[in-house]
Amino acid sequence: MGEHRYEHYGRMFSASGMWGVLCAVAGGCAALTGAAALFRALAPQIAPWLAAIDDTSVYVAAAVCSAVTAVFVVIARVRARNRNRHTRSTRWGVLAIVITLVLTGLAAAVGTMFPDGLIAAPIRDEAPIGDQTAMEQGIDATSADGCADGWQSISSTGYPGVTAIRMCASSRVAYATFDNDAALPLYRMPLEAQATSMLDERAGELADAEWATLSGPKWIVVGEQDRLEALQRSWGGELAGLGADDETGTQ
Repeated sequence: MGEHRYEHYGRMFSASGMWGVLCAVAGGCAALTGAAALFRALAPQIAPWLAAIDDTSVYVAAAVCSAVTAVFVVIARVRARNRNRHTRSTRWGVLAIVITLVLTGLAAAVGTMFPDGLIAAPIRDEAPIGDQTAMEQGIDATSADGCADGWQSISSTGYPGVTAIRMCASSRVAYATFDNDAALPLYRMPLEAQATSMLDERAGELADAEWATLSGPKWIVVGEQDRLEALQRSWGGELAGLGADDETGTQ
């Protein structure tokens, strides 16, 4: 059985010689390059090292691989014709070129319509939203002074889905927790506006501070960016500048 299979592949490549093998290998490289381009367009956050490569370099690599494959296809077919024989090895090369063109075309379309991709990286979320004391202790751990004045509750009456709103005036940080994933998008802007008002009262004292939000599906913390970066390493979540539409970090 093994010898029969060997003879089959030997007949398939004998007409075009090693050019047929090179054609198949180059075609495989071209198809992989096209697949990488599409994956990069669909999920840039999942493979940041791939997203760091500029569009031009990716498309040029795919074009070069396709061109090399086309050259090998021509040489393999000419070699087979000179021997008055047919070869099937070049079919893989032609198929790979077509696949590469389709994949790179889709990558260009997705990259144009969805610059941030369609597949987001999974976000780590380890905030202890079920335990308010643990929430406060986790936030206090990011500052040497903790919350000197103690945490204060803010009434959440009239805000369906909000389970708690807590603030520490001395360390200028506040957080809110929710009982469902739909509440945060609904209340994000009012919470940020209220936090901005609180921070404006201390603008003279903290004119150079950078404010940010750290959030998960059912929680949000507003405070100084340096502290929230430290908190992100512990809890995960999405970090964004206060009032900014773009994220400044994820994990």
